[in-house]
Amino acid sequence: MIHQPHLIAELRDRPPEDGWSCHETTGRACTVCPCGLSTGFIETSAAIDAYRDHCPTGQKIHVHITAGVKDVEAITRNVAGRLQGR
Repeated sequence: MIHQPHLIAELRDRPPEDGWSCHETTGRACTVCPCGLSTGFIETSAAIDAYRDHCPTGQKIHVHITAGVKDVEAITRNVAGRLQGR
């Protein structure tokens, strides 16, 4: 069985600013894997734990986020910090 889990952050739309669409995280995320794992949207820390428990040691982290560059950088730092506890 191939395992390639992905962590997907849930976003919600915010009012546009200067004609640009804006989004923010909801504090929830979902962990999914081709093997059939799907946590549904749960608290981000719980989704990260599910990812960590399911991910083979040393495998790259796949985080899918559709947001502005500043948001992505902040979310990436947050997720990376939580996963260092592995």
